[in-house]
Amino acid sequence: MIKAKLNEKLALACDKETPDLDEIKELIVAGADTNQLNKYNDNIFDDVFLEVLYDVRDDAKKLPITVKKIKEIISLMIDNGFDIKRFGLSTMSQFIFATYDLFTFDLYRFMLQYDLADGPEAYEDTLEDIGTEESYQRCCEHDHDLENLFYAIYEMVEAKIEGRNYKSIELYYGAVGLTIDKIVYFSDSNTMVEKKTFTEYNADIGFICGDKLLVMRDSVNILFMNDRVSEQPQIDISSLFGKDVIGRKIKSVSFDHKDVIIGMTYYGQPTIIIELTNGKKLKFTHNFGELSDKETQPRFWIE
Repeated sequence: MIKAKLNEKLALACDKETPDLDEIKELIVAGADTNQLNKYNDNIFDDVFLEVLYDVRDDAKKLPITVKKIKEIISLMIDNGFDIKRFGLSTMSQFIFATYDLFTFDLYRFMLQYDLADGPEAYEDTLEDIGTEESYQRCCEHDHDLENLFYAIYEMVEAKIEGRNYKSIELYYGAVGLTIDKIVYFSDSNTMVEKKTFTEYNADIGFICGDKLLVMRDSVNILFMNDRVSEQPQIDISSLFGKDVIGRKIKSVSFDHKDVIIGMTYYGQPTIIIELTNGKKLKFTHNFGELSDKETQPRFWIE
């Protein structure tokens, strides 16, 4: 079988709704080139995974099976000569627009186990693409669940670039059911300002739950970490929250959105709500649009 035919068969095998790993393995072993370029001068796998995932994104049964198959295919490709440093980042970029759910996070985490590029500069476009999608979900769609999914992916990729433990970063769902043991303010001084109905803050707030950490960013983004190691200075602010919060379990994390109209401009203000099993709710938001020079002041209160 000539090389071109092998390559064509390999591309077709990857493009099936449920790829056949045995068929792909047979073609690769027979000499099919995983590094071949298509007519657009892209790697033949550049659109395959996106198309396959898009076809099953609304099928709750097929989607996890397909994700598992894709991981197996990528591992097989790498084991058989796929140039991960040349095509790894473009392969990973397919997953931005594929499923828009926790599988997006899962596939990025899977790809980050590999050495995808040389040097931080190579990741600039990747970070820009993820950041753009995060911003779009925040500012245009007002889907703050998806916004924080892409925020976590951005943080994970950035950790990989900087040589930190990217595997410690999780989605906020992981905090549900955990007990809040302590709350810290990631600053060397207390810059919080207590107002009549809310408290303003200017640094990240950490909810320590055993050996895990739920972080509320001063950008009003939420991030969960499966370890609580941090080199940042921190102050214990547990007393500010009291017995209604300390020692209580997290029941849910949800989101709300408010548009503030000033003149002809709409300013979006997301709210992150941490509900506890005792019925108390911690609400975090900011006052974007209400201050000059497009500045924001994050704040929180307990209901």
